[in-house]
Amino acid sequence: MSNIPFLEDDSQWNKNRNMFMGCGTMLSRQKLLAATMKAETAMTKEEMQKAMEFIVNQQTQASAQIDGILEAQREAQKEARKMDAHEER
Repeated sequence: MSNIPFLEDDSQWNKNRNMFMGCGTMLSRQKLLAATMKAETAMTKEEMQKAMEFIVNQQTQASAQIDGILEAQREAQKEARKMDAHEER
């Protein structure tokens, strides 16, 4: 038995098979699964563009946060050196 729900139910299987039939040929359940998964994972150009913009925006935010953390670390190290120099006197 498949763990894919729509392949368990014969009425749903027939409905999905009919969507992917071409020239009167019957598709096997494996071919139907492959075609369905491909159809479900395919992205339009617009969806791909939005996904790329999202990734770029997230990367920009992460880079800005890292820059802020690095600057804060430099400032903290600078202050620590000042304190060490003051204590040595």
